[in-house]
Amino acid sequence: MYTVDHNVKVVLWPEGDRPLLPTVGRSGMTVEVGPVAHSTVNSALLHSTKVLVLAALDFVQKHNTIVESGTALESPGRRQVPVFKGVGKIDYPRSENGDILGFIHPNLQGLLELSKTISVGDALFQMIDGSTLTFKGDEKGLEAIQDLPSEISLYPFFVNEAAYYEQGVALAFCVRV
Repeated sequence: MYTVDHNVKVVLWPEGDRPLLPTVGRSGMTVEVGPVAHSTVNSALLHSTKVLVLAALDFVQKHNTIVESGTALESPGRRQVPVFKGVGKIDYPRSENGDILGFIHPNLQGLLELSKTISVGDALFQMIDGSTLTFKGDEKGLEAIQDLPSEISLYPFFVNEAAYYEQGVALAFCVRV
């Protein structure tokens, strides 16, 4: 799929965190389309998703035809595809009552996912009072990054996605593997 569209990213989910339907079988794949606001259609994303799904179906059909014919499968050769591994997710800053006190900082909003890294000291949230909450690297939900070498880059993704508000996820983080 990466040969069809270089915007395709592969994200491996950490052990135990398997909230996706394709993970219940031996093999699976999820195509995440977005970010798109609820109840809207982004025609460019719709078109690129259709192209990718059709390419995946063509690949499966070709594979099945070769297997049915008894012909040996040829290796497609080595390809380099960016692969990321999820390492955690963090919630919005909240009051003791659970009210959200800050929102994704404008520097992160609209960021092309998995294209820019985030470092300690970078703006993370714009607080309601106008102050900025910066990334510290030890936020609750990111315990897994404490075991990573300090030179490893963190990539934010699922930034400010409305579907994750109720789950307490402001954004998730991954590392390139």
